[in-house]
Amino acid sequence: MFIDVHCHIDQYKNIDGLLNDDVKAVVGAAIDFESGEKLLSICRQNAGFYAALGIHPEYSGNFNQLEAVKRQIEENKDEIVAIGEIGLPYYSLEGMDEMEAKAVYKRALHVLDELLSLASRLQKPVVLHAIEATAYDALALLEKYRIESALFHWFEGEERALSRLIEKGYYVSVGPDVLCNKAYDDFVDKVPLENMVFESDGPWEYAGEVGVPAMVRSVARHISNKRGISLSRVESVAYENTCRLYKRFF
Repeated sequence: MFIDVHCHIDQYKNIDGLLNDDVKAVVGAAIDFESGEKLLSICRQNAGFYAALGIHPEYSGNFNQLEAVKRQIEENKDEIVAIGEIGLPYYSLEGMDEMEAKAVYKRALHVLDELLSLASRLQKPVVLHAIEATAYDALALLEKYRIESALFHWFEGEERALSRLIEKGYYVSVGPDVLCNKAYDDFVDKVPLENMVFESDGPWEYAGEVGVPAMVRSVARHISNKRGISLSRVESVAYENTCRLYKRFF
């Protein structure tokens, strides 16, 4: 069985069919307070769905929800499997002037610092959006708060950053973009299977197709074929990695 470690299940119009014979469980990631409330409701009513709460770093307009989201996490700490999606902005800074970008990034660092502090106190895993050079700041804050379990979702960046997160025992989630983006596929070649888990990041689209959890099997098969490892081995290692990441069995 496969587990989709990162999906925005609250953004689908209908969640019927997201779980099937191949996909045993899906971890949903919130992007703000309202998203988190929807996610919690879905997970309470449907077996096989699990929640992570946080503030997506690319939406700086939601940074003012920090205190509300911290309370939301505290009040639901026994229900959630992680704090996320959290991290640092990258794409949203493009097009901003230098002063605005620096101001937004500074606020994002504060939000991440606060949420990692909370994760440390609650001993929760974290799901990070921290690509390219932002990974270094994220890694520094993870070290500051001695975070033991972290997922760098859909990570791309310098080999030096990848090496550091691997040395720390953190995980990288690989998604369907590996099937249609050669540059990303080449980067994924550098990620050890021992640090790899699978995600859809749905309903994000890939080559015009809406991402769904079932795609993680295709991603795993791609890794299997490219590395000459049996699909059952890839499936088994990814499942064990996911259980270690989220500190639970599914």
